[in-house]
Amino acid sequence: MNKGVAFLFGALLAGLMSSCLATPPSAASSTPVPSATATTTVAFPTVIPSSTWTPGPTSTPTRNNRPGIGPILLSDSFDDPNVWDLPTTATGAANIRDGELTLAVRAPRTYQAATRESPAIANFYAEVEVLTKLCNPGDEFGLTVRGNELGEHYRLLIGCDGTARISRVLQDGSRALTLRVETPAIATGAPAVNRIAVWAHGLDLKLFVNGDEVVAARDAALGEGTFGLITRAGSGGQVAVAFDNLVVRAISVSERSPTPVTAPPP
Repeated sequence: MNKGVAFLFGALLAGLMSSCLATPPSAASSTPVPSATATTTVAFPTVIPSSTWTPGPTSTPTRNNRPGIGPILLSDSFDDPNVWDLPTTATGAANIRDGELTLAVRAPRTYQAATRESPAIANFYAEVEVLTKLCNPGDEFGLTVRGNELGEHYRLLIGCDGTARISRVLQDGSRALTLRVETPAIATGAPAVNRIAVWAHGLDLKLFVNGDEVVAARDAALGEGTFGLITRAGSGGQVAVAFDNLVVRAISVSERSPTPVTAPPP
């Protein structure tokens, strides 16, 4: 083979080998083809309505909602024990000493009360100062109003834990007229001083503590009656409170719980 043919043959062979060993186009230069992707469906469980725990009601104090307060009908500085029924029992006692009426209980979930013989009044604003001497959560104290010879009356109570409520006691049993509500108006624990007041007109009863209305109710069972003081021991079974300066004023309003504000005279 002459040199020209050999050179041409060699060049052709090299080209063939080069085409066989050529690198394919890089992945970066190619256009990717999207692949089919399965779609996943998430099934959320059906929400079934259920009861929700709700905290106990809290009273928002309303100041000075005491319309129609008039002249004083009764002022008792607790100097005369003869006008009060002051029972002493195996579970508690009531007594008057040094210008205070003290109620003490020494048995769990037990009431002790003292009742005044007169006067019997239908519509009034009654206020008394209370000093807690021994008082724990669950213990209560307050006023009874519109009491009669059958022992029936309304109870308007506040608790050493800052709660308030109104209930009714008739011959056939007792009944709650309101829920037990919490209120910041009450000075809790012992020793502590609170001024408790009851505004009563017709069917309406309002309980005030330190000048603020904390709870109210409407009831037609008892139209008029006498006043009393009461305390109740909770599960601890030990409570002692002293009452001072009971003042009862007349009221006169032309409608149920009107809006105009009238604070009682000092």
